[in-house]
Amino acid sequence: MNVFYLGAHVMDRLNEWTAIPLVQKTLSIAWEVVFLLLVWIIGRKLVKIICKVLEAALTKRELDISVRKFLLMAIKWFLYIVLVMFMFEHVSGTTVSLVAIIGSLSVTIGLALQGSLANVAGGVLILLMRPFRVNDFIFFGSECGTVREIGLIYTKLETPDCRSVVIPNGSLANGVMVNASAYPIRRVDRQVSISYSSDVDMAKEVLTKMLQAYPHRANDEITVCVANLADSAVILEMRMFVPGDFYWDAFFYMNEQSKKTLDQAKITIPFPQLDVHMDQPQPTQQNDFDPSRLPQFKMPVVAPTGRDFVGKK
Repeated sequence: MNVFYLGAHVMDRLNEWTAIPLVQKTLSIAWEVVFLLLVWIIGRKLVKIICKVLEAALTKRELDISVRKFLLMAIKWFLYIVLVMFMFEHVSGTTVSLVAIIGSLSVTIGLALQGSLANVAGGVLILLMRPFRVNDFIFFGSECGTVREIGLIYTKLETPDCRSVVIPNGSLANGVMVNASAYPIRRVDRQVSISYSSDVDMAKEVLTKMLQAYPHRANDEITVCVANLADSAVILEMRMFVPGDFYWDAFFYMNEQSKKTLDQAKITIPFPQLDVHMDQPQPTQQNDFDPSRLPQFKMPVVAPTGRDFVGKK
């Protein structure tokens, strides 16, 4: 009986305490906060599950990786916006004020980020037109590298010397870009010079054999031709098609083996040189003096007068 009486007394005290308006308001806010936290935690879990399911479905359809990342990012942000609107609607009971806030923020952000919005538009164009894809090797301005990520605002490249280059999508969409991975094979062009005294036919023959010995050729199309007749050398150009992954290997192979091949064939590779000829004057001899070469001067002869003989006997 005492325990039952004590429990009833505690409940009465709780009822009296919760009847206070301030306490009621505090408890109401606490329950709202707990509810919103639960909604946020559960909502995040659902967003992750939905994104994983969509990613698996898009991967199964063999969709391009750049388009897949873009769609997943857009869907993820859309779901988070829906989640926030649901939480705000539960608190305020209406979504009109939230829509007004979002509208005003959109105008403010749009005015402040005009350049970034141009990059976003460029990113959308790149994803739709697909001039290049992830893992393609591209040239843009003075930079070149492998595309690692295509985002909404920036595109990230990895250069051959392991540098990360970030290029705005607006510049990529409006500039001249070269995609070296657009085709499965690439042509490697290299030039080498020989002297005018060398045998051109022999040089072309040994260079052709050198190119034929390369193990990773894409086809049998090989060209060795006279590209130019320079001032002090004959310029030979070598051309060979290789798979895109072996471009740099073939590039350095042609540089090194062309030098070794021409040396073995005793074909001269000219290089710039300067010949200086100094003319020394002949020493003069002492006996070369000829007085007759000096100019001759004649003194005028004046006749004597009578005055010259005055006083003389």
